[in-house]
Amino acid sequence: RTFSLRGAILWGTFIPALVYFLFVLGFLGLTNNVTPEALNSLENLPPSLLTIFGILGLITIWTSYFIIGANFREILVEDKKVRPWIASALVLILPLGLYFVGFRDFLPTLSFTGSVFLGLEGILLITIWRRAFPNHPWKWISPPLYLVFLAALIYALFDALVV
Repeated sequence: RTFSLRGAILWGTFIPALVYFLFVLGFLGLTNNVTPEALNSLENLPPSLLTIFGILGLITIWTSYFIIGANFREILVEDKKVRPWIASALVLILPLGLYFVGFRDFLPTLSFTGSVFLGLEGILLITIWRRAFPNHPWKWISPPLYLVFLAALIYALFDALVV
């Protein structure tokens, strides 16, 4: 069987969306009062189950950060010609630096770093695509996409600094 990029994109989008949807339905079915610290809402569950949910949550967050960080590092090294140790330091130290600067609330910090990294990654990927395919018939879409990712990046920075 051969690899299908279209199938990988389709299934790679559909399956996570379905899992997130089922998670939300399951969570809302377990409690009527959802707090910002989601596990605190599930106080009626046994501690062992809460521990398992907590571990699964940490694994989910770590894997998401790992994938975004690895992609960002590779973009810096391969496409922007940043030295590997500098790219690794940026990916590893930037979130810790934000924590020590004063971003102490976990969810807002996670949201901020995710927004910044994904905004930068989107902008860099569009730049890479434009260089790889300078005469592609869809090249007209890149300026609006730049604006979308730039607006998201500016919004994340504005939201973190002003609010």
